[in-house]
Amino acid sequence: MGEKDTFKKILGLTQDEIAPLLGITRAQWAMYEIGKRNLPSAAAVEFTKLLHYIQENHSKEMEMQDFMKEEEKRVYDQLRKDMQKNEYKLNRLTKKMERAQGLYEEALAALQVIAYLESQPKNEKTATIKNVIQHKTRVNLIRQKEILRKHSHDIEVLQLENTLLKKKMKIYLKAFA
Repeated sequence: MGEKDTFKKILGLTQDEIAPLLGITRAQWAMYEIGKRNLPSAAAVEFTKLLHYIQENHSKEMEMQDFMKEEEKRVYDQLRKDMQKNEYKLNRLTKKMERAQGLYEEALAALQVIAYLESQPKNEKTATIKNVIQHKTRVNLIRQKEILRKHSHDIEVLQLENTLLKKKMKIYLKAFA
């Protein structure tokens, strides 16, 4: 590749476009490109300024690209951390939900005991025990049902967040490629 091609690649301009910028004719520029003539001093100074500016801005552009890649990596790493936190929360909520489900099932079993007590001959002792168990069971059923509802909702929210985080992570992975 000759210097002519190099200047065209660096500047992105034709001879007809660069010559007036330097205050010379197209023919003077063409002769300079092929090495048969030097640029007039004013044109040489202007050309040097132009090349220096392009080189400086190219370096800044490269620094900006490096910064953007670092920023994309930082965001990706943060997304990964958020995903790990969500997974941890999901595991904890699942365990809490299992515990609440167990307590709910225990309360349902207590309803069977209440039904049994109601089928037995009435006496003061069993009536008192039945009332205590019945009250405790109703409270536990309501409480555990509410806990199950809340945990179920929270799990759905975390699962949706994980889906969004995965999509965002895929976008950033494509940016790295």
